[in-house]
Amino acid sequence: MRFVQEHFTTRHLFHKPHKWFLAFLLSPIHFLELHYKNKYHLNFQHAKKLFVFDMVLLFTASLLFAATIFWFTYNPTITNLIFLSIDTSSSDTKIISGDFITYTIAYQNKSNIKIVSPSLTIRLPIGFVIEAIAPKESFNSAERKFTLADLHPQQHGQATVSGWFYGTPDVENKITAILEYTQEGKASKEVKSTPLFQFHRGSVLKIGINAPEKFIATGSVPIKITLTNTGKRTLNAINLPLTLSAGLSFADPKVDKGEIKNNQWQITELGISEKTNLSAILKTVLPEQIKTAVLKLTPSLEINETKIAQNTVEKNFPVLHPQVSIQSYWTDQLTKIQSGQTLELNLSLVNNGDIDLNNLEITLPIQNEIINTDKLINLNTGSYKNKILTIHSKHDAGLLTLAKNQTKNLKIKIPILESPNVGADLVLKIKPELKADISDLTGVVYKTETSAPEIKIGTRLDLTGEVRYYTVDGDQLGRGPLPPQVGKETKYWTLLKITNTTSKVTDLILTGELPDHVAWTGKNSVSRGSSVIFNEKTKMISWSLNSLSPQQTVGIYFELALTPTAEQTGTAPIILQNVQLRATDDFIKEKITDTLPDFDVSLVKDKIGREKGVEVE
Repeated sequence: MRFVQEHFTTRHLFHKPHKWFLAFLLSPIHFLELHYKNKYHLNFQHAKKLFVFDMVLLFTASLLFAATIFWFTYNPTITNLIFLSIDTSSSDTKIISGDFITYTIAYQNKSNIKIVSPSLTIRLPIGFVIEAIAPKESFNSAERKFTLADLHPQQHGQATVSGWFYGTPDVENKITAILEYTQEGKASKEVKSTPLFQFHRGSVLKIGINAPEKFIATGSVPIKITLTNTGKRTLNAINLPLTLSAGLSFADPKVDKGEIKNNQWQITELGISEKTNLSAILKTVLPEQIKTAVLKLTPSLEINETKIAQNTVEKNFPVLHPQVSIQSYWTDQLTKIQSGQTLELNLSLVNNGDIDLNNLEITLPIQNEIINTDKLINLNTGSYKNKILTIHSKHDAGLLTLAKNQTKNLKIKIPILESPNVGADLVLKIKPELKADISDLTGVVYKTETSAPEIKIGTRLDLTGEVRYYTVDGDQLGRGPLPPQVGKETKYWTLLKITNTTSKVTDLILTGELPDHVAWTGKNSVSRGSSVIFNEKTKMISWSLNSLSPQQTVGIYFELALTPTAEQTGTAPIILQNVQLRATDDFIKEKITDTLPDFDVSLVKDKIGREKGVEVE
């Protein structure tokens, strides 16, 4: 052969040893070929020898072929003569998870050889709970093995295993019987096995779902889940995961039995024919393209310390897409307002969904520390309770129905308190909420909400004042005759007080004017800011303060001298007039102005002085 001639050399041994080695393996054939060419090729006197040689080769090849077949097909065991079968019996033709089943394993020695030390092992699924065994005395429960007596030729027997069979429906279960034995006179063990395949066509643990026939894309519906034990044995360690597909979730679940833990309904045991319920609110948050919601729940049982899933209940629900867009805005597009003023909130409801809505109800949570609720009730048609203003179809017939593509407009008056006295830098936040019934879907409520633009509430400066001759405790402040007398000077104290409410104010200026018959004595006292300044030419008094924080109060007190004229006899002359307060609200950046009526010497709040007389004599 040319390959051997080329590669069976010293050079290839060192440079290409793999080819040299192959040539070495082929070298006997090469040398036989050379021997044939040299001695027999074209030499017909050896034809008879060649024929005999060929026949010997053919016979040898046939013998080797037959020996090979015999080698691979020869079976020294008697497993083919050992009969082994598994038979099952149950009350129904189709088994379900939780049925009571008896397996009968029959065996027979059909050979002519005695088998010794036989043992029968049965491999059962993890969900099989053994209840009875026969023969019990020869059964090893740990290995699930029967130890049998020797079997003589043609001798037979059987073993039975009974119990409760739990498994996942429609999943294949394999039961295997294995017979191990030794032929008499031999040492090696032989094994005969036979399988049985079974499927559960249901479960004794039934699960039911009671819910509306349709869902809304965004909303909530009541739902009830029922678990029933239809079997003939108490079920233990039942577990129902409550995790649902995207967009679906349970809220506020309540159970008749068991507990909710780690978002799973766990039941310790459920008796024969016992039923238990879970009630919850099913919340849906589904995108617009979803037209069908799929609700899937799979309970499980714990058998032999293993959780085994039972029947999966799957329900498809058509999804409705009610949608109302709510536009909320303030008349004149206001962003700020002074205390004591009234706002007008505009609501525009547009039904953009695929279904009509009925019995619309609009609710507004009310900040009663900012809003004047008495005026709110009088200015609007609706009811007010528990800090919520409610407007529904009883108040506005236009809210009975909102058909597809229909629009409904509402106006709501929001009056602000004169003097809110809580917090600082108040902001009005209104979040209207809409509730509505859905046509052809009883018990399902559509909800949506919006937020009105926030409104900053300006502060209020309360300016009050009084004229006194005596203090509240009876101490004398004034000087001179009382009642006042013509041509004689009587001195009074004017007490002014400024109270800030909710926001910081700056650049406070208080001014007032003295009549011609009143003189400035120069005596004054203030709790904050500069002293009171008097302008002799204009007879104006003034006081200023850089800033006043929320909830702070400042007092301005000064003495004025009254000298009545004859024309003022029998009257209580004016002692201070044109009182005005100006400031800037630092929160809403608006000017604030407040005034007081003219002050006379009638001593309205000074009982002692009033009893002595206030009219000029």
